[in-house]
Amino acid sequence: MTISPHTHRTVVEALLQQHRLEVPAEELDLLVQAYPARRAAVQALYELDGVRYEEPAVIFEPRV
Repeated sequence: MTISPHTHRTVVEALLQQHRLEVPAEELDLLVQAYPARRAAVQALYELDGVRYEEPAVIFEPRV
């Protein structure tokens, strides 16, 4: 499914508004251009087999 650039702009503007962030027009254009790649990267994280049930590596055990 292909999403139009207009829709990318709408999504980015909604996310910025949701978090009460104001950015200059030039930065908004850059965020809109970067959105498809960032969205694809996040989606790829959900597609990794077996990762959903793994424990995160946030514990440091110095005696192991």
